[in-house]
Amino acid sequence: MFPIHDIQGIEQLEKELEGNHVIILLLVKPQDTNADEIIKNFNYLHVLSGKYCSIYPVGYSEGFCDRYPDAVEVKGVNNSTWEYSDSCFVKVRNQLRQRLKNWNYSHAPEILILKNTSANEHGTTLDFRGYVRIDINRGIKNEYIRSYSNFMGNLVDACKTEVEPQQAVIRAKAQTISCRHILEVALSRD
Repeated sequence: MFPIHDIQGIEQLEKELEGNHVIILLLVKPQDTNADEIIKNFNYLHVLSGKYCSIYPVGYSEGFCDRYPDAVEVKGVNNSTWEYSDSCFVKVRNQLRQRLKNWNYSHAPEILILKNTSANEHGTTLDFRGYVRIDINRGIKNEYIRSYSNFMGNLVDACKTEVEPQQAVIRAKAQTISCRHILEVALSRD
């Protein structure tokens, strides 16, 4: 988990990493519903993800150096203090909108899953082709996701063998699928 506060910073860090892998952009503001559970998992996900995938919480930094006067402190990884800024969050959201013409932010916690294909000839550090968007609270409400912690843990585990966003999500969901979803699928086949 890396607190990089803009797309260029993410691209720069991704250029230093080896191999193709999944990239997870975590869009959660501290004031969002269920944000406490998400932020409390930063350190665990940092340790779990290791070299298998990159996780970037949008709008967070190890220190904005007074660039954003609206910055508030939050607990980061390894008991460090990070800062979060709504201004920075909106800046990155707007940068993402420029790259993803058909994406609209839900204004609730969500995950964008993409890939780094820089190990390929003609690859790129932020490859948005085939990206996956997950509205966390909606997934929990509709019982497609058991919980944020469960889904993210399974997603990171899936990234140990999968480098395609869709395949990683399929594998993670196979681990977290709810009884309701199984019944809906079974009943829809009639």
